[in-house]
Amino acid sequence: MRRLSAAIETVGLAVASLLLLAMTCVIGGQVFSRKVLGQTPAWSTEIAVHAMVWMGLIGAALGVKSGSHIAVELVERRLPRRLRRAAAWIVTYGQVLTGIILIVWGTLLSVSLSGATTPGAKIPLSAVCLALPISGAMMLLFSVERHLSRRHTNDDR
Repeated sequence: MRRLSAAIETVGLAVASLLLLAMTCVIGGQVFSRKVLGQTPAWSTEIAVHAMVWMGLIGAALGVKSGSHIAVELVERRLPRRLRRAAAWIVTYGQVLTGIILIVWGTLLSVSLSGATTPGAKIPLSAVCLALPISGAMMLLFSVERHLSRRHTNDDR
């Protein structure tokens, strides 16, 4: 499970990085086109927004993997030691539930939008919505793996 998780993390980080680069290039080109050429391509805003959505959802899943969701960690650290275990369970179940919701609703949304495209770039909307179930599956995997590794570490003590 750790190997699969590490591979998905590596791919997710690479995809998020490429999306950030693409978004930066598209927005830079959009600004150049608007200021120098006097017109903005219709597809540029759509591409940038969709790249940002994908990047944000993948980034959220990677945050689950690394445990870097600041609010969750901040609350958990401030609790008395006895309540931390319960908080860890609540956090894990919340992340698992979020992952399942994203998988189910994202899949349903993607299927329901099959055949539809974005107006400017003509990107299939079902492909845009695939960010939801993909990030949900990543969150589900990462939260379960994180919880099991935390449990395994606590059992060794």
